[in-house]
Formats: sequence, C-alpha cells, structure tokens
Amino acid sequence: MYNINLVRMKRLVYLLFTVAALFIAEKASAQQRSFFVNANTSEVHMSFGNGTSFNLYANGGWFLSDNFALVGGLGLYTYSQNSVSSNQIRLNAGARFYFTDNLFAQGMLNVSKWKDVDASTALRLGVGYSIFLSDRVALEPMANIVIPFESNRNSSFVIGGGISVYF
Repeated sequence: MYNINLVRMKRLVYLLFTVAALFIAEKASAQQRSFFVNANTSEVHMSFGNGTSFNLYANGGWFLSDNFALVGGLGLYTYSQNSVSSNQIRLNAGARFYFTDNLFAQGMLNVSKWKDVDASTALRLGVGYSIFLSDRVALEPMANIVIPFESNRNSSFVIGGGISVYF
C-alpha cells in the first residue's frame, strides 16, 4: 500500500512542476538583495493515512539573485491521527524560485521534533501563487507534497496559504 501511495505522490509532484513550468515567461518582482517574511497561519493537511493537522509557521527568505531566494523558518505543528494527538516543533530550510511575478516553486527540508520521540525529516515540494494586495504584501496559496525520509510515515498532499511581506 505504501508503494502505491508513493507512486501517486511522485506523479502529483511531476504534475505540479509541469504546470509551473508552463508559466515560465516573465521576470519576477523578487530582486537580488531583497527579502521577505511569511506567516502561514492555517494549513489543511490530509494524509494518505488517517490524519489532520494545523500549523503555524514563520518563514523568511533572502534573494541571492533575481527570482531565487534561500528560505528558512520555524513552526509549530499540531497533529491528530486515530484519536491520538501531539505537538511538534519544526525547522525548515530550502529555496524558492519565481517563474513569473506571481508563480513560484519552493523546496524545503523539514526537521521535526515530537515530544518524547526522535526527530524526523521530510522533503516538502510545492508550487504557490502570490496575490499582491499592495506593492509589498501578498496572499500566497500553496499546494505541496511532503515526502518523509522515514519508511514508517506516509507521504501527504498539503494545501495551505499564508501572507508575505516583501522588503
């Protein structure tokens, strides 16, 4: 069963990045030596197991070049599965690339620590769209796939959103 879900998740990643690649055309508003901060206050997470979650993240990014930023962050994750719930703290590090002024892809390495459980790691790949409310503030819905490195955890598809401020 796990292998079937992994194949589905891989197909979904290919689909997400294929759609993103179709929109490569114009220069993004993200310029070298600028930065952004992002708060993701809610996330709907449906795993291929039986689970739901709520996340509160704070991320920041520094543009090393036009359209390309290194990203890092910290988050609190509340999880419930099969009438068991827990909290975890998560550190994120990765990169974001803007295909256009609005469309971006993001890859993150998540390192999570549950209370009384060993740390876990996962690769999080996604695409998002910046809906600018002003020159500097944007709503950013995202679709992600999360692929854990541990074989006893399920991959998942995550839809979330946040608000970013660009400086």
